[in-house]
Amino acid sequence: MINLVLLSQNVKEQQILNLALTQQGLKVLLSEPSYQNFVFIMQYMPDIVLVELPHLCIEQLNFTSRIRAYKRTRLLPIIGYGNKIDPSLRRGMLNSGITIYLERPLKYSELLALIQRLLKPFNKTIETKPPVSEKEKDLALILSPDALPMQKVEAMSKHIYRLLAFPFTIAKVLQITNNEKTGASHLAQAISSDPSISAHMLKIANSVFFASSNRRISSIKEAVIRIGFEETKKITMGMSVINLFSSSNKNLGFDRTDFWYHSLTVALIAERLAKMMGDISTEEAFLAGLLHDLGILLLDEYFPTVFNEVLEQATKSAGRFYDVEKTRLNVTHLDLIGELFPRWKIPQQITDAIVGHYIAAGFDHPPEPVNEKLSVCVTLGNLFAKLIHSGRECDEYVTPVDNILMTTVKLPHGLPRTFINNIMMQVMSTRAFFGLEEREYGGDCPDNIDPKSIRIGVVNPEAAVIVPPSINLENHGMQCEIITSGSVGRIPDEKYHAIVWWSQKPVNPETIAPLTRLRPAALGTNATPGTLPILLFCPDSARPERFPGCSVFNNAFDLRVLESGLAAILSASTIPESLQGAA
Repeated sequence: MINLVLLSQNVKEQQILNLALTQQGLKVLLSEPSYQNFVFIMQYMPDIVLVELPHLCIEQLNFTSRIRAYKRTRLLPIIGYGNKIDPSLRRGMLNSGITIYLERPLKYSELLALIQRLLKPFNKTIETKPPVSEKEKDLALILSPDALPMQKVEAMSKHIYRLLAFPFTIAKVLQITNNEKTGASHLAQAISSDPSISAHMLKIANSVFFASSNRRISSIKEAVIRIGFEETKKITMGMSVINLFSSSNKNLGFDRTDFWYHSLTVALIAERLAKMMGDISTEEAFLAGLLHDLGILLLDEYFPTVFNEVLEQATKSAGRFYDVEKTRLNVTHLDLIGELFPRWKIPQQITDAIVGHYIAAGFDHPPEPVNEKLSVCVTLGNLFAKLIHSGRECDEYVTPVDNILMTTVKLPHGLPRTFINNIMMQVMSTRAFFGLEEREYGGDCPDNIDPKSIRIGVVNPEAAVIVPPSINLENHGMQCEIITSGSVGRIPDEKYHAIVWWSQKPVNPETIAPLTRLRPAALGTNATPGTLPILLFCPDSARPERFPGCSVFNNAFDLRVLESGLAAILSASTIPESLQGAA
């Protein structure tokens, strides 16, 4: 199915185009040309974009320029349409990223032919829309605003439980782990009960990575000894879960390989943090990290219509998938986990850790029970995985965490680069064992920006150990320098390209005022002139008018909103002078 994003402010025309294109078999996603909906484009990666260009279209052209700046979307066909314009304006639009411009009145047959022509180089074509099947009773119940949350969870869990049996192998591995008297022979016996994993473990043991002395391994026990007890447990648990699901994607905007990379990264970070804490099971932390978002995958697998509706709303609002679930369905994927895992005999502390990992992000006290400590490992694993861009799931939403959590996991001074590099090396080495296709992740910047040349000043009044925007920008390769509160008024002109102000408390506008009069460091001859860009992250972001001259964000936010906003600020001007004059 061809996926088309339609950006239009003309409601009547939008409705007509939406109906006509949907009837032709296209999946039409409605959006608007804004920073927030730039996230929408990056999440859904449509096949083509159709955008209305009104007389005042600076916002629309800035939007298309941002799309063109990124490698992932550089070749995306963008059809612009609007009223008749003179040739100079048309050239300006084409220079700003529009592939082709159509003048009203639109001829539907010509539009379809043009879409077919633009899709041909990508080996894509418009196909007949498959017939819509009748909704199941369970689906209607889940989407009903009148049904009780417990009814919805029961409907979902019963449906899944009938169709899916959780791997017996994981229970056996955890049982072996928790018994000091067990060893390689017991682990080999547990693995041997699963033919698929047994075959894979023998293949790994005889791979170039582990092979030695040209001696071929033929028994599972020998494979365990060669690979190592700890690594074998990790690989077995990971494969047991991943093999439950096909690798084929069911919903646009949700890539299962990206999901597993994210889950694997969270698992490896949670395992490392548990080891640093020293008083909880590293195997349980690894498994909790690996399974922390399994409920999302279950929704995608068994209730794709529900999943797609929530994902689309979350992406359009640049919100958190979990929050939209709560608002739209009154239940979440964590409620589903809380119902299913006890039936599958998953240890209660792992279930509690996963179900409570969003709550753990708000802890302002040292965690005490095992489940709380595991929750902290999962919470920080999820946060760090997003900040370093390892894999993707349904959002890139991050929230502030109290310094007490970092002290708990023995990282009181922040997230060292060596920690990140070590985790990424583990992800890459473990990837092959799980059979995941090779992917490259990391921060993406527009081509006209050399991230290493960008200097960002970071103001952190409350001395937060974790400053998500700073970690995220450093992961893009930018230089971030801490500015103490006392030196804010003494920053010279042209030292920084932008300022990030991170506050977990309400901010007094007067403390920001000295920065709004500074000039930014030069980006080159084509740099956008103006005052120093200030990106303010604070709890009182609902009143941006209190902070003139600042781009104001909530300190719980989707990282792609930050990236889009910063790219627009730092990029050279993309609107031709002739077009600026017309606007």
